[in-house]
Amino acid sequence: PYAIPGIEIIISVVVITIVGGLSLSFLGKRILKLINDLFKRIPVLRTIYSAIVQMTETFSNKDDSSKKSVVLIEYPRKGVWAVGFATKENKGEMAKKTNQKLINIFVPTTPNPTSGFLLMFPIDEVIYLDMTFEEASKFIVSAGTSSDKN
Repeated sequence: PYAIPGIEIIISVVVITIVGGLSLSFLGKRILKLINDLFKRIPVLRTIYSAIVQMTETFSNKDDSSKKSVVLIEYPRKGVWAVGFATKENKGEMAKKTNQKLINIFVPTTPNPTSGFLLMFPIDEVIYLDMTFEEASKFIVSAGTSSDKN
């Protein structure tokens, strides 16, 4: 019955804080595990969800700081460069058929880095950069206008 300016913001902050606190508690972790298991049981969603979770875990792993994943590659043609993320060495059928040591590179698109291209490059054609994942993501999302380490 009363119009209180900014009450929506206050309610949002309170709800987000409660949800965050719940997710850290024992009960919250159980609920998140149930939701996770539910997503993994739905046939079409299972494939998409698992891929997103795996990609998120790969790029957000801060434990191994010596592992470099930001790379520079010549793409889409020689003389044109793109920033990408090295995911892992390709030891499967593709590497065997090409008789080359390949590495999987994810090249995100601007301004939406969740979409992009999966490319397989010979390891000797990949240049590793001294950028963090966060710096490279900022560079990509800003269409190259960010000034951090570029």
